[in-house]
Amino acid sequence: LSLALCAGLGGCVSLFLEKAPAAVSATPAEPPVLAAFESDAAVTTRQDWSERRAPILRQRFQDLIYGVEPANYAAKVISRTPLDLPETRAFADVEQWHVQVSDAGADGAPPLAFNMLVFTPKGAKGPLPILIAQNFCGNRALFKRRPPEIAPSLTKLYQGCESGKMDWLIESILGKYISGPPVEQVLARGYALAEFYAGDVAADNKDAEPALLRLSGGRTPRTGTLMAWAWEYS
Repeated sequence: LSLALCAGLGGCVSLFLEKAPAAVSATPAEPPVLAAFESDAAVTTRQDWSERRAPILRQRFQDLIYGVEPANYAAKVISRTPLDLPETRAFADVEQWHVQVSDAGADGAPPLAFNMLVFTPKGAKGPLPILIAQNFCGNRALFKRRPPEIAPSLTKLYQGCESGKMDWLIESILGKYISGPPVEQVLARGYALAEFYAGDVAADNKDAEPALLRLSGGRTPRTGTLMAWAWEYS
């Protein structure tokens, strides 16, 4: 009954999120963004913001929430492999990219890397606008069949992601496209699509710790998982 109710209301998550009031209020947000902040004087000009305040706030977000941005590394595309997937054969050309984002670890650990699926409209010639999206269940979970042609995740996935047996439950709670966007519709609009599982580099669990330490390069506070995922996007 609970699941049926959730589905009817558009997902269980919406039942538990706090709702922002729809009425517009004249009350200014707190704390005042441009007021004095710690030892920094109030912001009164555009230059004050760009040269003083913005760098301070970026640093505080790193110190207190996201951790340091990983050290700059020139990502290397190690391979690009065409895939013939029955699910997309009629409307898409698909390549699987293996992208390396670090050197091998000092302890002999392999380079950090991720696998990315790149979908383009069938026979289209570029350049094309491209949407980049991460998923949370691995690239195989974009399709019900879990195509073996697609490389498995480089880190351990939740069991429900591997088998697909829990897809019905996950989608009833979080929505039809929680595991991936409507690929055919995206390509029909003339876009290309790049999909990757961010957990390939930094797993979505406690196993991410070694990778996060490597990405931090000995700096503190160390890189956090959300920062690592955002860095993958870049």
